Amino acid sequence: MRGFLRSGLLARVLTIAAGGFLGSVTAAFGGGPAGEFTATAEIETGSGMRSLEMEIVVSSPMTREEAKSFKRLLKDRGQWGLATAIRGGSRGTFRLGALDYPIDLVIAEKIPDGYRYFVVTTRPLEFEEVRQGKASLDNPFTVAVFDVPNSGAGQGQLFTRAALSIDAGGQVHTEQYKKRAGILKAVTRR
Repeated sequence: MRGFLRSGLLARVLTIAAGGFLGSVTAAFGGGPAGEFTATAEIETGSGMRSLEMEIVVSSPMTREEAKSFKRLLKDRGQWGLATAIRGGSRGTFRLGALDYPIDLVIAEKIPDGYRYFVVTTRPLEFEEVRQGKASLDNPFTVAVFDVPNSGAGQGQLFTRAALSIDAGGQVHTEQYKKRAGILKAVTRR
C-alpha cells in the first residue's frame, strides 16, 4: 500500500476522478455548449402574431472555425449548395409547436455570460410552394439565433422561411421571407 501511495498513482487516479466529476458537474450546470433548451417563440402568421413553445436539443455543435467550409460553400455555390451539403447533419432537433425539425448545422460561440447559438435546418417545402413555384422557394432554411446566459433566460430571433447570403465583407446575413423575423423569449437551459 505504501508503494502505491508513494508512486503517485493514487494521486493521478484521484486527479482523473476529480476531473471527471467536475466536468460532469460543469456540463450539468451549463458549462458546455451542448444541451437542451426551452423557449417561447412569437411568430407572425397569416392570422396575426402567434406564440408557440419551442424545445431545442443541441447535440453536436460546431465552432465558427469548424464551420468556415460551409461559409465558403454558401459563397461559392449559393444557398441550395449549402442546403444540399448540410441536409442530414444530425446535430440536434428542435420542436416548434407540434412540428419536429432536425438541426442540420449549429454553431455555438462562447460569449461573456454563456453561449450564442446559430441553428440552421433545411425546412421542408410545402406542396403548394413547389406546385405553384412560389418565391418562398428561395428561402429554404429555418434559422434560430439566440443567446443562453449561464444564469437566467436568454433571447433571440427565429426566421421560419430564411434566405442566407454573404455580403462583400464576408458576413453571413439571414433574411425572412415577406415577414419580420420571429422573436425567441425566455430561452433557458433545462
